[in-house]
Amino acid sequence: MTDDEELKRQRQSKALGAAFLAHQVSQLEQSVDTLSFSRDSRLYSRSGGDGNRGGGGTGRGARGGANRGGTRGGPATNSTAGRSRERQTRVIDASVLVHALPVLKRWIREDKYKLVVPLSALSTLDVLKKAPQPLHGLAREATRFLEGQLAIAHQIQSAFSPENAEGRIRLRAQTAKEETSWAEVQQLFTVPQDWVVELPEGVEPPLDEDGETPLSLPSPTADDIPRHLRGSLQCALHFARPAATGASTADPAAPVPTVLFRSSVPPSPPLAADVAKLVRKANDSAHSSPPRKPSTAGPPSDFLAISSGDALAYYLDTFFPSASSTAYEEVSPSQVEAASAWFKQQAANRQSPSSSASARETANRQSPSASSARQPRTEPDSGRQTGGQGRGKGARRSSERDGSTPLSPGGRTLFSPT
Repeated sequence: MTDDEELKRQRQSKALGAAFLAHQVSQLEQSVDTLSFSRDSRLYSRSGGDGNRGGGGTGRGARGGANRGGTRGGPATNSTAGRSRERQTRVIDASVLVHALPVLKRWIREDKYKLVVPLSALSTLDVLKKAPQPLHGLAREATRFLEGQLAIAHQIQSAFSPENAEGRIRLRAQTAKEETSWAEVQQLFTVPQDWVVELPEGVEPPLDEDGETPLSLPSPTADDIPRHLRGSLQCALHFARPAATGASTADPAAPVPTVLFRSSVPPSPPLAADVAKLVRKANDSAHSSPPRKPSTAGPPSDFLAISSGDALAYYLDTFFPSASSTAYEEVSPSQVEAASAWFKQQAANRQSPSSSASARETANRQSPSASSARQPRTEPDSGRQTGGQGRGKGARRSSERDGSTPLSPGGRTLFSPT
């Protein structure tokens, strides 16, 4: 092989390699552009904060990032960064997902907050799917909503740089670092000084060796908190104490409250492990009698308690006084009603122009047929007259024989009989 052939082969190899890299880049750009199937405006770059797709750009650059500098590794736009600083962060409890979903949907529509959903909320929704109606339907609707929003957040994170994606994401899941360690929760757990251990009705406290004096019952600890609440507590405490835990918020010194919904379900106070064993033993002995007929008046109280934010608020107020004042906010039923009415009004506003246009179109379609129905049908008669005239001399001979007077198409007499 000569030197010229070797040089030619190297050039061809470089050309093929460059073509392959160009093809790979094109495929990657197309994979980003496939995000344009979603109607969510957050999947498109904004230029000047006008909210248009692609910021007024044209071509492929208008989709999935009109400013390619705003994608991976690029600087965030001023409008996106400014909105990211202005929005406050809120942690969403599972009770809001179940009982106040219209409020969340309105917040996302208006881009009011950056919402963080604890990982424990997903487990709570899975448990509530086993509950009877209406909790079952509410949990399934909340799950569908959450899955859709998390999918959009994942698409935004895949298409944009972290700085640019932060301003577009309106709801995301809690990260692994956004929780207070359990050791710190144990240190923060404080039993009130006037705490009295209350036993359920029918449960007697244990007696001393003499069998006369009731023994003092131990106070609860952090380990006695129900397990389904621990994840929510750890997340709420992390965001409520950002100065100590380094929570990532718009203002590092400002606490981030957890939003919850109360259902007026009284929470059960925690019991120490020994006291809980005593209660279970008493319940087992009581169940040895013939069982009572179960009541079908409503869903079990445990499902109601799990779906409610009363227990989380109770534990924060009672055992974490250092963070309770800023740890949570409540969504009232009036807010839920207002959000539902707002969505109904939005739907009515969208339907009113289209309904009036369709009504006018229907009226236009019906007007010719209505006018033709009111007018007498003269086409057959004129057709017969035209047909008679079309027979020519034969028609005139026939009219002469029967004595009739043929008429012209205009209705005038052609001749009179003699």
